[in-house]
Amino acid sequence: MDLLFLAPKIRKASLIFFLIFFSSLPSDAYQKPLLEYGMFLGHGGLADYPASDEYRYRTLPFPYLNYHGDFFSSESENGTRLRFIRDEDFDLDLSFGGSFPTETNNNTARAGMPSLDWTLEVGPRLLYYFYRNPEKGNIRLGLPYRASFATDFQRGRHVGYLFSPTLQFDKYSFLSDHLNVYLILTANYFSEGEADFFYEIEPQYATADRRAYDAKAGWLSFDTSVSAKYEIDKKIFLVGAQYSDFSGSANKESFLHRTDHSLSYFIGFGILFFESEEKVD
Repeated sequence: MDLLFLAPKIRKASLIFFLIFFSSLPSDAYQKPLLEYGMFLGHGGLADYPASDEYRYRTLPFPYLNYHGDFFSSESENGTRLRFIRDEDFDLDLSFGGSFPTETNNNTARAGMPSLDWTLEVGPRLLYYFYRNPEKGNIRLGLPYRASFATDFQRGRHVGYLFSPTLQFDKYSFLSDHLNVYLILTANYFSEGEADFFYEIEPQYATADRRAYDAKAGWLSFDTSVSAKYEIDKKIFLVGAQYSDFSGSANKESFLHRTDHSLSYFIGFGILFFESEEKVD
């Protein structure tokens, strides 16, 4: 199965999603508390690193915080960000991302190689809204450019850069006033430093099967993500999945590129303990 085979299905799914995007029930739920916080329990299955064929299944409790400020915002729809510019069609903000570590003794392909540390990504993001309605949802193009840093919490180092253009459909009050759904299409490119982090094989780590490899910058993957949030009576349910196609990866020849296709998922349940009386649009 390759991307050309999947493309008609992706386009068909996107078209169906687009047509039902505007068919929501009227709702005044677009007014949100300025601050919400609670506790969340999440479970997910995620590949060890991009194009790995080995997975880890994690169940983690973590605090849930939504803050809808004009400058600082932390929310399930947009992640954590610092907003610098906002007008009718454009947003310019500082967005964040990251990844879990991979222990060498838990990954067959990387046996005998250094472990992969936690990564933190930070950088500017330009958002252009083709459609923006706080009551119904959004259609937007995102252009994030992030620097990536690796750390084991004892030391840190700069790894490289990522550019991940996204086309996102947010649908609020889908079939119910309590349900929001999201479709995100993402193209991923990275710098040579970021490619080295995941796919470089230095001569001292080469084996009979795992040849030395000099990683290079370029295309990484095309991702399709679908998720949903159901919120009622201060309870929140989240579910989502992401399909990633690595068949055109610039580093496909690396032994550490183990698969052309990857599927990850997550589910979660949270309870809100507090909602501020102050509301924002």
